[in-house]
Amino acid sequence: MASHLFAIGGGGYYGPQGGPNRMILEVLRTTGKRFPKICLVSTAQGDKPESINEFVHVMNRMGAHPNFLALQAVPTKDLEAWLLDFDAVFVGGGNTRNLLALWREWELDKLLVKAWRAGVVMAGASAGANCWFEQSSSDFIPGEFNPLKGLGMLKGSFCPHYADEKGRRQSYLDMVKERRVIPGLAASDRAAAHYVDGYFQEALVEWDQAGVYEVKLGSDGQASETKLPARTV
Repeated sequence: MASHLFAIGGGGYYGPQGGPNRMILEVLRTTGKRFPKICLVSTAQGDKPESINEFVHVMNRMGAHPNFLALQAVPTKDLEAWLLDFDAVFVGGGNTRNLLALWREWELDKLLVKAWRAGVVMAGASAGANCWFEQSSSDFIPGEFNPLKGLGMLKGSFCPHYADEKGRRQSYLDMVKERRVIPGLAASDRAAAHYVDGYFQEALVEWDQAGVYEVKLGSDGQASETKLPARTV
């Protein structure tokens, strides 16, 4: 069984012009289930009830069966079996550093890797995308962009909100140039990198303005970006 992972640059639960977020619809389609069971992991958001309620509302409208995992109130002793019962997991945005610290304390990082390898479709936006890579560009300190070590399930580094937030693009290029992070991928809001069995498969976008970029370090010591061909979902 293939292991799918969608690293989304950002964009929320709704589409760019209203209606459902088509990137999340693609995640649900990938499960192959008519009414897939999907779990929100809301750690990076501090398990805020309003964020959880919005997710549940939107997923119900999409025809999925939603639930959520909040580490503030763990639902069961056997988290591994509980997670394996889902068809997909979506990791919300927020503070990547807090997310990783709490996951490691609860060993949730290991359980999510097991679920992914067992065929549960993994997806996440912003912090929920950063966490899967070896490194990322993160704003865990307000007003700053800093390198952060991730789980390493996916090779390279990652930068979310690449073309959307002031300072994101240049700061990531500078990090690669200064060798503070290894080269990798960057995704704007409404764009995602789809990985299969840990390897990059394709770039996905919800509209033409979005994009996934490969960022490399050249022999001249300069960082450069290349916008990858993308499929509109």
